[in-house]
Amino acid sequence: RLCGQHCVEAYLPMWSKSLHITRELGEERLFEQELQKELQLYESSRKSVLLRQIERHGSQKQEITAWWLELIETEVAAFLRDNHYQAGAVPEEYIDQPPASLPTVRRNLKIVRQILNTETDVLQAQPFVGQLRAKIYPRIDEYVVDVQTTLKQQLELPKNPQQFDLDQARASFKEQLGSLDPRVAVLIEGTIKDLDYLCKIKEAERDPSLRLDFHIVPSPV
Repeated sequence: RLCGQHCVEAYLPMWSKSLHITRELGEERLFEQELQKELQLYESSRKSVLLRQIERHGSQKQEITAWWLELIETEVAAFLRDNHYQAGAVPEEYIDQPPASLPTVRRNLKIVRQILNTETDVLQAQPFVGQLRAKIYPRIDEYVVDVQTTLKQQLELPKNPQQFDLDQARASFKEQLGSLDPRVAVLIEGTIKDLDYLCKIKEAERDPSLRLDFHIVPSPV
């Protein structure tokens, strides 16, 4: 019994140390588990936020498109009125119903030809178009930057604010396609296409020869 007591006393420090190590390991595992849970929660929240952002971009695009179309329609109608163009001179059923006044139709035709003649531009159509673009493009540019920021986060692209590579975004999307939620993938793909369309509009503004290649409306205006 005495030997047994001495044995216990001899091994007690070692046992105490082992227990301490075991407790430390248990605490580390617990900490790792809690940290893993927090990371998973953070990642889930991040994806949820990005999903809402992408969904919001779709709504924003529709709002901006409706806004610029209405603005163009209103401003162009006012510009034509100011230059004595008479809307409705040609009836909708012009095949079966002749216009009420051929001289009015001829005056309208003359006005349209003057507007399309960019060399003389007697009606100052080009400055008018420039003013209209100055109203529209800042909102488009703001939307584009917002979309680019979201895509950088979603696709883990370089965060350089001065640079966005659309081809790189497409490539990254294709690489991650298999791991993305199908609904998220559809939204991202649509967002990339929207961004591509808006970028091509601006390219076509700078180089009119590109318009036929894009098969798109060359500009909002």
